[in-house]
Amino acid sequence: MRLVEERKGGASALALRGSLKLPTGDSDYLHGSGSTDLALWLIGSHEIPWTYGPWFFFGSAGVLGMTTGEVLEDQQRNWVSFGSAGIGYCPFSWMGLKIQANGHTSFYQDSDLRELAFASIQLLIGGTIFFSEKISLDVAVSEDVIIKTSPDVVFHFALNWKF
Repeated sequence: MRLVEERKGGASALALRGSLKLPTGDSDYLHGSGSTDLALWLIGSHEIPWTYGPWFFFGSAGVLGMTTGEVLEDQQRNWVSFGSAGIGYCPFSWMGLKIQANGHTSFYQDSDLRELAFASIQLLIGGTIFFSEKISLDVAVSEDVIIKTSPDVVFHFALNWKF
């Protein structure tokens, strides 16, 4: 749901988003948690025009509520907060460069494993190639800032098509 959209001296926007995940996977094979999840978050952006291409600042913050699932149910947290912040620059009309940090609090408690009991932050560096007004390709590499709380390196490719 769009909450704010302004175009004075640069575009600014704020939106409220939500998602609902139903327990459709088989938790016995770790193809799902067995939990129903509801998330709500705010996402915002601001553009600053510049002679050599616009700069973009963007971020989000939200909360995820989960019913008790079937995987490590005695250690699962029912509330997790998450967010992101980033900067983008478009030196050309066909290309944008980005750096972004994503993070979340831990999903589990009382574990000796950092992967389960610690908060996580990932740093992503990459960009977007715009093939047309509707088709673009995102390319990025992700690194775990808080060691051993997420995969060490991730390569991200996403082909986007706006309808």
